[in-house]
Amino acid sequence: MTTPELQKEIKRLLDRLNWPQSQAARIVYCAQNEDDDDESISRFCETFRKKLNRPGTPPEWLREVLSILSEQPETRRIALSAQLDAPSPLPEAVRRAVRQTGHAMARQIRMTDEEA
Repeated sequence: MTTPELQKEIKRLLDRLNWPQSQAARIVYCAQNEDDDDESISRFCETFRKKLNRPGTPPEWLREVLSILSEQPETRRIALSAQLDAPSPLPEAVRRAVRQTGHAMARQIRMTDEEA
């Protein structure tokens, strides 16, 4: 991906998470540094904001930011939610049968566990 594409992807992710850039910057800073000095974080927030808008930002840096943000639990929940909301290519009758089979299997497992 190019720098502008990576910048757009990061901004899109922040929009989906409903996070300000300062929150993302704090997460990235803490992942990259051992100290959590407020002054250093504040300076990094400004640098982060600028790098998300400058065309000359190295794509490697943006990939690292995207990687760090992608590892956050909130990001994983959004990804899972998107998967669950995606339309299924299977007909409703097939999905219903799979759900019923799953429920029956779960009941059978619970009964087996109770007997043990």
